[in-house]
Amino acid sequence: MRIKYNIDWLIRKTVQKNDPNRIVENIFDYQNVIRKRPDLDREIYGSNGFYGMNYILKRYSGYDKRIKCLIEHAPGFTNIGLNEYKSNIFDTLLVSSEQRKKFLESRTNKRIYDIGPSIAYAETIYDEYNLKKTKNNLGKTLLLFPIHNIKNTDWQADTEGFIKRAKELARDNGFDTVLVSLYYVDIMRGLNIRYEKEGFTVVSAGNIDNYDFNDCMKTIISLSDFALYQGFTSSVGYCIYMNVPVCMVWNDYNTEAYRNNNMADALNVFQSYFIDYDESISEKQREICNHYYGYDSVKTPDKLYEIFDGLKRNKPGRD
Repeated sequence: MRIKYNIDWLIRKTVQKNDPNRIVENIFDYQNVIRKRPDLDREIYGSNGFYGMNYILKRYSGYDKRIKCLIEHAPGFTNIGLNEYKSNIFDTLLVSSEQRKKFLESRTNKRIYDIGPSIAYAETIYDEYNLKKTKNNLGKTLLLFPIHNIKNTDWQADTEGFIKRAKELARDNGFDTVLVSLYYVDIMRGLNIRYEKEGFTVVSAGNIDNYDFNDCMKTIISLSDFALYQGFTSSVGYCIYMNVPVCMVWNDYNTEAYRNNNMADALNVFQSYFIDYDESISEKQREICNHYYGYDSVKTPDKLYEIFDGLKRNKPGRD
């Protein structure tokens, strides 16, 4: 059985490696971008492949063995996943910030490392020349992040209200191009059609399983001058890290669901400081994002390699 599994995996890996669509060359070809392009490395914990986390960390650090820990793929201020973190299957957890590390230390006995936001380890799909050329062609660019669905949800978002706000903001502030970053689930459900009717340009960072998700996200943000959010998503902190100002449409986060998951207070903080349109980034906004995303926790390639290499011989404990 094990031999058959390994043979099947090698066949899948060969097919994927030779897929002509494996390398994204055009960020605007969103139907191609959202096709599945999984990491070719077989890891111990499959969820490490979500959004290409395993791929970008190994590429950055030069580490070429299996990563023996679980990787959170976004900044954490939620109780979601706490039961999983008590599992005996793994003994080490990578998180974004020192804030998240301290939050989890009283709730799990795992070894925890804070390594900063994933966008710090990503690369754009374009080289410097082509990135600049593409940006010049777009002109002053407004980037929209609508609230996105996941596979088993159907948010009743106010799409029409968000479009109206975006059109007003673009008109009043001299934007030449409006990009709309849609999650692959929403494109598969046809939401792209509504935004394209307004003359907006739809893009996507891709599928949850794609090794280059963060690379595509970094490319999209790099092409933008300002980002408007319909509701909080993890890319808020990625934009600020990349010096792209942000504002958010007001949402009510004082609900039972948000409070039960330890999210309401943090989301209200973000909303209070990112509610107004301002083409500069304040020190308070950077401070908030650093607190939750761990800008100060970003590691050098050598340090990240050292962490990964040490996991195979060290016993869990709080570092």
